[in-house]
Amino acid sequence: MKKIICYMLILCCCLGTAAGAEDTGNEIIFSPEFCNGAEPGSGGVGHTACLDSVIYGVVGKNLYRWDPADSGDPQFFCTLPVNEYWDDSFMTLKKEKLAGDVLELLTSRVDGLAAGDGKLWGYNLTGGKIGEIDEAGIRWLPVTLDMSGFFRDGGLICRFHACSAFVDHGYLYLFGEEGDSFPLVRFSLDSGKCERISIRNAECCCPYGEQQALLIRREERKTLKLSVLDLNTGSMEDLPQKLPVPGKSSGEPDMAGGLACDEDSGRICFFLGETVWASDGGNDFVPAGNFNPLTNGMPLTSDPAFPAWIFPDGRYAICMYCSLYLCRPETGE
Repeated sequence: MKKIICYMLILCCCLGTAAGAEDTGNEIIFSPEFCNGAEPGSGGVGHTACLDSVIYGVVGKNLYRWDPADSGDPQFFCTLPVNEYWDDSFMTLKKEKLAGDVLELLTSRVDGLAAGDGKLWGYNLTGGKIGEIDEAGIRWLPVTLDMSGFFRDGGLICRFHACSAFVDHGYLYLFGEEGDSFPLVRFSLDSGKCERISIRNAECCCPYGEQQALLIRREERKTLKLSVLDLNTGSMEDLPQKLPVPGKSSGEPDMAGGLACDEDSGRICFFLGETVWASDGGNDFVPAGNFNPLTNGMPLTSDPAFPAWIFPDGRYAICMYCSLYLCRPETGE
């Protein structure tokens, strides 16, 4: 199974497109021009989350919000402790050996965003922290999340790379890559306890109604299944919609990315290869659009690390290559 696109490649893509952007044929929010104008040198948007159909994205060290009901640019929301501080010694150094100021930098920065339970959240993997975000910034909760399973022997290298995150009924759920697998883990916001949930070869995950998650699972090398996971019981049900057979944009079959659903309309979308696939009202998935992002010469491919959402007006948005791209899928329904 191929790896998700690493942070450094995405960063190179952002910096490479910072000087200007060609016409991609898609609506672009958090474009390189906007991001570098708002936060010089940022190159693009980093962590993102969606709360009440409003997109929040980290640009530089600040958080911006974009409401799809408005026609303007994203607006400043708050400042967050975001940094990419790194030293080569971290490859072998233990956390207990760090100087106090360095430890504070690594354990108090926002490593990712999540939405759920009516709030916007930020979390930190190294320190096992989670906090609520509003216009004043982030307020870390007193709980410590048990991240010990992500770090080997007290080291600083996290073995888990989050692809998507959400909060539901007092739990933080993280879906991501760990070696050659994509586990779903959850952390109690009360006790910090970590639990792993069996998801049987899933490669995409998004919240799906009350205490449920929607998954795309790979049953065989070229067979994809759509499933609903009960977050309370761990039971799983396969849905009847037929999914496309993964093609190849590289040496391995493409992985699905950008899974999103809209409860009100019943629409489900995801991105595979270069195509947006959509299902309306429980019907089979059909090709419904394309994206042409600014990749700075990198091959365009779908990836589980690309989060996506469906807005009330029917537009499908996916965050990839440091910008937010929108299209309006057409299924003929």
